[in-house]
Amino acid sequence: MKVKDSSRGLYSGKVGGWIYYVRDGRGYVRSLPDPKKYEPSEKQRATNERFRAVQGFYKFFREKVSPDIWSVAAKTEGKMGSNLFFSRNCRCFDGRGTLVDAGAFQFSEGSLAPLTLPEVEPLGGGRFRVRWQPCEEMTTAAATDRLRVGVVRIGLVDRGEQDWQLRGAYWAEEERGARGDGEGEFFVEKWDEVAETHAYLLFERADGLAWSPSRHVALEL
Repeated sequence: MKVKDSSRGLYSGKVGGWIYYVRDGRGYVRSLPDPKKYEPSEKQRATNERFRAVQGFYKFFREKVSPDIWSVAAKTEGKMGSNLFFSRNCRCFDGRGTLVDAGAFQFSEGSLAPLTLPEVEPLGGGRFRVRWQPCEEMTTAAATDRLRVGVVRIGLVDRGEQDWQLRGAYWAEEERGARGDGEGEFFVEKWDEVAETHAYLLFERADGLAWSPSRHVALEL
């Protein structure tokens, strides 16, 4: 619809494939963009797929693991939890939104000191023992910090060709151990359809309000 400025005889609005508008007292007209000319490129589509995949994973993480880990860490950087999670983990996904770098993936971020030189020993039946180098008691490392173990499973799915697909994130079961112990244990159930299982070792403060950055270990089940 065109609207006329009677004082100057100028029109503004959209008619058919044209846009009429006024700028600095003068009238202009330009054609509407052709939607077909603005289809996203392959690179743009890949970026969108990656963004959706990371968003989806973060939503799953908040529901199944913790709504607080990334939100608390983000406050120190003046960010939202989802933004910090994306900045840390976006590069771990490919253009189709699949997790391709589990080793670089950060399960957690936080202010506590991480595990030092962790070693994971399989005990059989999905049970594992973790040992780490003890460190001195300090504000970022208390002897009472609890061992937590995040788990990410990756399985083969058939989408016309074999591809890797993220299965989700969970806490391991039967976690035991505190920072001051120098060792702990955990259990991970084996899933037949899963090709890779990854553990992310971290500490959680005794009050459950602070966490450490995670340390990655690939598990053999």
